[in-house]
Amino acid sequence: GPFLLVVIMAGTNDIGQGVQQQVTAENLKQLHGLCHLRGVPTVALAPPPAPRGAAEWEQGRQALLCLMRQMCSTMPGVVECIDPSELMPAALPDVWDPDGLHFSPLGSSALGLGLAGWAAGRFA
Repeated sequence: GPFLLVVIMAGTNDIGQGVQQQVTAENLKQLHGLCHLRGVPTVALAPPPAPRGAAEWEQGRQALLCLMRQMCSTMPGVVECIDPSELMPAALPDVWDPDGLHFSPLGSSALGLGLAGWAAGRFA
């Protein structure tokens, strides 16, 4: 197909809705697997460190991130597992929608710039 790489960012709503991390990780594995069946490598992008829920949110996020990293280490088609907190700090002003869970347009742009920098270094 025409795609060279797919970036999959998923799990944010699952954490917010209390879905078990193992269920989310299995769903993510299936999403990545579908891309790999079509010969397209993937990048796993963990949920961001959103301000909503504070410690409880971060605990769930870290648990999912751990499962994602384990999954990625066993799937040869996954190029990288990225924690968005390594690309942009959660405390940046104006990067969150009012729900405190999703990125604002500015936050999406900041994440995109971080991913572009990662990709430039990785694929240069």
